[in-house]
Amino acid sequence: MKKTHCVSPTDILESLIVAVFTVDEACRITSFNKSAEQLLGLSRDLVVGRYCVDVFHSSLCGSNCPVLKSLTLGKPGQTVTGEITGRHSQLIEIRMTGTVLRNAQAEIIGGVGVLQQCHVPVRDDASMQHAVEVCEMQSLLAALRRNNNNRAAAARDLGIHKSTFFRKIKKMGIELPHVDGRFGSSSH
Repeated sequence: MKKTHCVSPTDILESLIVAVFTVDEACRITSFNKSAEQLLGLSRDLVVGRYCVDVFHSSLCGSNCPVLKSLTLGKPGQTVTGEITGRHSQLIEIRMTGTVLRNAQAEIIGGVGVLQQCHVPVRDDASMQHAVEVCEMQSLLAALRRNNNNRAAAARDLGIHKSTFFRKIKKMGIELPHVDGRFGSSSH
């Protein structure tokens, strides 16, 4: 019999070829994957616990930050282009996507930033897109849990139109429970 192994979220983050970091609600870095270390040339030991603005020195810091926007609005942010400063003060043009980070009780506990250098090969774009889709899928599922599987309420919770919510669920292949929280029985 083949032994199965549980995969931890840390294993997944470390396997991604895109740079991913997380922050708490005060925007202090709480995790920094290997790809983020390579992109910036900084060890996670040096950045975890520091404010992200003090690490990235980015043109996106402040009101342009998609992670901060996500934290403020409580929903996934957008992808923006800007520059960050690497270890040796070189400017690195990046694309950055932000989303909220929620705990098992669906409470916002911070944010997630996905960074990618703008001039990387196309195959890396697919990996970044996958990372963004995983974050978005988690946000959709968390909204459903918070709203007792009421799809319309979950869409309102995320601040998106219900048709957009349904389209995203279908596109991502998310299996929805047969019970919709509005009715307490099978939805039709």
